[in-house]
Amino acid sequence: MAYKMRRVFCLMFCLVMGFTAGCDALWNLVLDEKPAGDSGTKVLKETLLPSAVKSPLVITEKENEKLCVEYVESIPSVVSVKYPDPKTLSIEVASNKVYDEASLIKWVMEFSTELFDTRACQWDQLLFMTSFDEGSYDQGVSGRSDYLLYKKGRISSPEWNKRFEIKKMNSIKTLKLQLKAERALGHHAKAFDLMLELFKTEDADVTLSIVKNNILLDQKIYHEAIAGYEALLASDPENITVLYNLAFAKKEIGSFADAIQIYQNLKTIFEQNPGSRSPVSSEDTAFQLADAYLKNNQLKETRSVLEKIKDKDSGTYHILLSNLLRQEGQYTEAKTILDGLIKKGAGTELALFNRTLLYLDLKDVEGARRSYEELKALNAVMAGELAFLPLFNERRQDLKDDKGPVVPEGDVIDMQVITPDGFIDEEKYKPVAPGQGADFEDAEDEPEGQGGKGLF
Repeated sequence: MAYKMRRVFCLMFCLVMGFTAGCDALWNLVLDEKPAGDSGTKVLKETLLPSAVKSPLVITEKENEKLCVEYVESIPSVVSVKYPDPKTLSIEVASNKVYDEASLIKWVMEFSTELFDTRACQWDQLLFMTSFDEGSYDQGVSGRSDYLLYKKGRISSPEWNKRFEIKKMNSIKTLKLQLKAERALGHHAKAFDLMLELFKTEDADVTLSIVKNNILLDQKIYHEAIAGYEALLASDPENITVLYNLAFAKKEIGSFADAIQIYQNLKTIFEQNPGSRSPVSSEDTAFQLADAYLKNNQLKETRSVLEKIKDKDSGTYHILLSNLLRQEGQYTEAKTILDGLIKKGAGTELALFNRTLLYLDLKDVEGARRSYEELKALNAVMAGELAFLPLFNERRQDLKDDKGPVVPEGDVIDMQVITPDGFIDEEKYKPVAPGQGADFEDAEDEPEGQGGKGLF
């Protein structure tokens, strides 16, 4: 009787409280045994009420995110996976899985359905790209919101495909080659646009930032370039290329003292790291330091640096030496050096440029005109640096020869801003400056003003 009463009590309790795990536990506790017939033996009770029913497996959000990542990274047709932010997935589709835009669209539709619907993955945006040929690639985007509109029938399949915004883009290699070509042609605005395109790619790095600032130098936007170089130095204060180009930019705006300090810092870096590979050498830096001293009218320091230069056979050395002699008033010696360079064909254009200024120092109007015309025939752009002088300005109608020589006011040396059109025979001092340079892959080895623009 007591056994039956206990059962009734438990049933009533479970009816009130619900058939839960607590009910089952109470049932096991109270009804620990039941009659076993006339034998009087006791056997363990059999639970009549079912225990708590197990619910279907519930996957947490974190677990699902992990499963989605594992799924994407295991797909054979996906050769590259990146996660720009928590809500964006970026993939590269193998070119052997898609062969044209139509097959790419079909693949993206199926993959988007799997991501946004079947697997309910965490990403709201899918960035995809594939390359059908070496020179270009196709890229596009598939968004969760567009997929849901398509699923609900609010947009058609063609409209959904249109929203993928698939575009054919130049490959990174092609962009770099185009950038190099545009710089060589002096198309600075186009070069800068290409640079911005490259900044959107995976190749965006310090080298690219250096070249970007070099393009600003091409455009003579010196202060912005200086700010860019200084920003790079904040994270890498001993980057030789950045320091070298910053000093060049400082020279271009007339901050010779700042340039000198930077070149001296570079000299210290070279001394502390002998034999280290660098885009510029200590000899390059010495030439630039001598030029900065010369422009700052520190003639004694200029001569001291030149005396220590090892490569005294180079055109760079002779140009610097002739300018130093000119400033010291040793015009005959300076002219002899320049005539020798012109005769040998070693840096003829630059030598003509400086010989024109030398003739002006000597008040030799005919000599200056003759030298200027020779330069103009070889390099009109470089000659244009002198065209503002009344003597060479064809639009000046009031110039009379009988008034005597016309000498520009101020220090002629400070006006010697030259173009980078290669004036040195030696390959190691070949100018790598605005509009020139090695292959883009070696862009970090592309310091501005190396034996080129702004050196003298």
